[in-house]
Amino acid sequence: MSNKYFSDELILPGETILEMMEEYGMTQKELSNRLGYSTKHVNRVIKGKSEITVEFAMRLELVFSLESSFWLNLESNYRIQLARKEELKELEKEKSIAKDIPYAEMVKLGWVDKTRKIEEKVKNLRSFFRVSNLTLIDDVYSYAFREKGGEKSSDLAQAAWIAQGEIMASKLEVAEFDEDKLKSVVERIRELTLNKDPKFIEELTEICALCGIKFVLVPRLPKTYVHGVTKWIDKDTVLIMLSLRYKYGDILWFSFFHEIAHLLIHGKRIVNKPINDTKIESEADDFASKLLIPENEYKEFIKDNNFTTNAIEMFSGKINIHPGIIVGRLMHDKYIAYNNSARNLRVKYDWK
Repeated sequence: MSNKYFSDELILPGETILEMMEEYGMTQKELSNRLGYSTKHVNRVIKGKSEITVEFAMRLELVFSLESSFWLNLESNYRIQLARKEELKELEKEKSIAKDIPYAEMVKLGWVDKTRKIEEKVKNLRSFFRVSNLTLIDDVYSYAFREKGGEKSSDLAQAAWIAQGEIMASKLEVAEFDEDKLKSVVERIRELTLNKDPKFIEELTEICALCGIKFVLVPRLPKTYVHGVTKWIDKDTVLIMLSLRYKYGDILWFSFFHEIAHLLIHGKRIVNKPINDTKIESEADDFASKLLIPENEYKEFIKDNNFTTNAIEMFSGKINIHPGIIVGRLMHDKYIAYNNSARNLRVKYDWK
């Protein structure tokens, strides 16, 4: 908004009242008596603390012979000026917020329109986040997400990432959420880990839709270190978002089943709220780990301390899981180094 639309100086209607009082030689006490209002109320109107109402304007018309519409227009213009002044103050706050949002990256991803004008950025971001003021972002996007510890993240960038996930999810049609159906398809989903072709995402999305889950993969933004988010869109539909920060299949599948754990173990009591409870996060991690690689089988496998490529591939065939997921687990548990030759078994997706 530009200052060209209004004067920098607010014009109080009370100044005109004072001019008329001076012209007629009236004191505030006398004017109060003639208007039928208390001196205190007239003083508040003159100072702009109380508005000129229709009734007040009609009485001023009778005292000063100036039409009520004249006084009402003065009051209306003053209030508009006042509101615009306040809007400019808020806009300055929003400009500051907009500067902390990775707008250029969002443009590259096609999320917002390109512009160099900060005012247009603010306007575009309001529309993107679906808020009337950017100061409301923190209140609206306080959903549960997992943040990689030890790295400096941006809450605003993460909010933008979540907002984009919601936009993508809004285009999906799904059934009502059915926990029993979800439990019945978990093993079927687990089998998808064997696919090297990233097109498996299409089947995963379809299976999730049948269970009432809107599943989306969202490109990461700078200073975002989330793996996934689970939130209820409404009482019958849930959203699961995964980040494309990591392209390795083992990380993607672990993150997916971590979010599934929140639905099957924790339910609505934690979804849509920030998760700071390490116990809850550990439970979800434990669920994902054991579902991907059954605990007893894993203990037997590591007992032999044989982590060659052949051994890993044989074990993967035994438990019907992609060998890359086993490699990822062994690396995480420090049984093998990240530069181990078995790293070639990990699948790395080239997301388009």
